[in-house]
Amino acid sequence: MAIAIVQTAVKDPNPGNIDQYNNGSSTASNYYMSASVAFSSVTTTGNTLLAIPVMAYDGQYIIHSVSDPVNGAWTSIGDQLNTTDCNCDIHPFVIFNASPLLPVSWTGTGAVSSGGVLTIGSGSGPFRLGQHITSASTPPRTASGGDVVVFSLLTGTLGVSGSTYQLSPGIGATTFSSEAMTTGDFVQVTRFTPPQPFDYLGDYPGTWIAELSGTNGSSFYFSGNNDAPTSAGTDTVTSGNLTMPASPGMLFGFGFNGGVNNSNPFPPLYAPTAGTGFTNSAAILQYDQGNPICTIEWQHFASLGTRAATFSPTADSRYATVGVGLLDAPLTGAPIAWIT
Repeated sequence: MAIAIVQTAVKDPNPGNIDQYNNGSSTASNYYMSASVAFSSVTTTGNTLLAIPVMAYDGQYIIHSVSDPVNGAWTSIGDQLNTTDCNCDIHPFVIFNASPLLPVSWTGTGAVSSGGVLTIGSGSGPFRLGQHITSASTPPRTASGGDVVVFSLLTGTLGVSGSTYQLSPGIGATTFSSEAMTTGDFVQVTRFTPPQPFDYLGDYPGTWIAELSGTNGSSFYFSGNNDAPTSAGTDTVTSGNLTMPASPGMLFGFGFNGGVNNSNPFPPLYAPTAGTGFTNSAAILQYDQGNPICTIEWQHFASLGTRAATFSPTADSRYATVGVGLLDAPLTGAPIAWIT
């Protein structure tokens, strides 16, 4: 059974610093910050979920984890950190045989106090910690860009009328007496930065995620590389070789353009074009440059073997690139009875 992409979603932080909330503290003292991205349709039981987050940064940001309210923590595939040229971190994660994520999973009524404590009324559907809340007073993104998240159970039983919950910090001004509301699952990307002289709380948490069918449910391969090409070229940006079995599967590549030879100010940055042999690609992540500065490419191969994800830059830039390989599910069923 060949791997197929069922659906994808992109968190594109254009024009810049959006969708931040501190993970468990009303201040930035813990230096763990999270961003979210959600599928538009329900995922299918048993499919594979792949996330390729990237962080640009002024401080020392490192992508720490990826998780969701249903499946918990995902597995790290590998990490490509570039702290000298393009100032970025690309860190793919995967979860095989996943339980389904429901974009809208609970519908009912609720009220929020000035301290961000939610009391739910009657409702139906799964109600989980880690979901985001949507209502007239709490739209999918607040004015500051953060998700309003069901953070912890305070009293009662999960999902039972009258139970109370602490919502994510910093939303105390969001207060309503009673409103219709829904919840939704999302994929959470958490990043970490050590203490800095200043709190760089908004640094472009871009993410590409995909739901995949037909993986073998266990195998992944990774390679990463930092490039500093001096001019435009063909296939001159590479992830480096991934050493994979001579088996059918899919290779994903992610190329991030983080700067033009450390020029200050930066001239316009542009995403590279897909490498030779990659017929599927998309330019993503505009940040505040006004045009995409990343490219995701993918291709199914009858035999993976030793391959690299390559990209073709269009100008003098600094790149970080990763390649991720996944194998097809093995063929199943009764053997063919040959007639002789």
